[in-house]
Amino acid sequence: MDVDDLFDEMYGGAISTTDLGLAAALITTKCKLEKISRDKKGRASFIFSDDDDVQGNWDEYFEGRLQVDARTYFDNIKALKGRIYAGK
Repeated sequence: MDVDDLFDEMYGGAISTTDLGLAAALITTKCKLEKISRDKKGRASFIFSDDDDVQGNWDEYFEGRLQVDARTYFDNIKALKGRIYAGK
């Protein structure tokens, strides 16, 4: 079993990132955050449903073309940090 198969088995084909900015941007565009998981070192991974919206917004984010409301984006960063530090 390769890494992609293992990931699909664990998360049902979901998409994961450790990038807080990307996670906040995806949430701001109404992508569904399934869960936040932690590795053994405590690093948070944000798990999103794997759909066309997530993939498209992901690509636009890294291409510098994704546009979101600045205030909502900032609020989502704060909310994610709160969930990380609360262990949720």
